[in-house]
Amino acid sequence: MDASLSPQGFYDDSDGITDPVDDYDYDGFGNMTSDQNKGITGISYNQFSLPTKIIFGSEAWKIEYLYTADGRKVRKTAPYLDSAIDGGIGARTMDYLGGFHYRTAYCGSSRRPRAMWTSQKTR
Repeated sequence: MDASLSPQGFYDDSDGITDPVDDYDYDGFGNMTSDQNKGITGISYNQFSLPTKIIFGSEAWKIEYLYTADGRKVRKTAPYLDSAIDGGIGARTMDYLGGFHYRTAYCGSSRRPRAMWTSQKTR
C-alpha cells in the first residue's frame, strides 16, 4: 500500500470499456517504445537495450543519450523553453565524467557556451 492508501496501485485511464487501447507499446525485446500516460511517442534503443532517444510528441521535444562501449552514460541532451532562440526551444547538454556532471550553460546575452560542473557522489 502506498501513501495514498490506495491498494490498487497505479490507476491507468483504461478500464477496458471506455478506453480499450493499451497505453504502452513494446518492441520484440521487451523495451517500451511509447507511453501515452507520459506523452512519450517514441523511444529508440541501442544494441544493448539502453535508450538513445525519447520523443515527446515531436522531434523538437526529445531527450537523447550517449553511452560508452561498456554502457556508461556520458551525455544527455534535453530541450528547454528559451524565447531568445528561433522556435523557442533550446537544448541543454549534461556530460558525465568520473562522478562529475558538466552542464552546458550560456554567458548572459552573448550566447557563448561555457561549462558548469556539479559533483554528484555515486554509491
